[in-house]
Amino acid sequence: MATRALDSFKRSITGNGLVHPLRRLAGSDFVSAAGESLVKASVSQICGTRRGELPWRPDFGLDVERYRHSNVTVAKEMRLSEEVAKTIARFEERASIRQCAARKDLDSNVINVRVTWSLRSERGMPGVLLPPVTQEATV
Repeated sequence: MATRALDSFKRSITGNGLVHPLRRLAGSDFVSAAGESLVKASVSQICGTRRGELPWRPDFGLDVERYRHSNVTVAKEMRLSEEVAKTIARFEERASIRQCAARKDLDSNVINVRVTWSLRSERGMPGVLLPPVTQEATV
């Protein structure tokens, strides 16, 4: 009973929506989600999209190429972490960023991002509800 009430509460904060990237269910409908799952999918979509990749929304996503093809320094990793946090905050207002760490893997030349966020009480409001969520992405 308490779980249903909590799920209903999360749904009321975040709404319902399609999970990106779009995937089909066994039938003909697309996968949808609510609550943390919807925000997680949104954060993953932001981290997985290069800025300029979407022609209809050229400012969406991360500009990581300049970090990928350069020497690694602590300062660059800190700037990248800040850019990731700012980009997520800009495009996903339901998430309040608590911590963000980005590291470049020298062997595979990929960037690993670890983000900890909490759901905001209402869109654009400063209050935070529910425990923080940590997720990782490779960009």
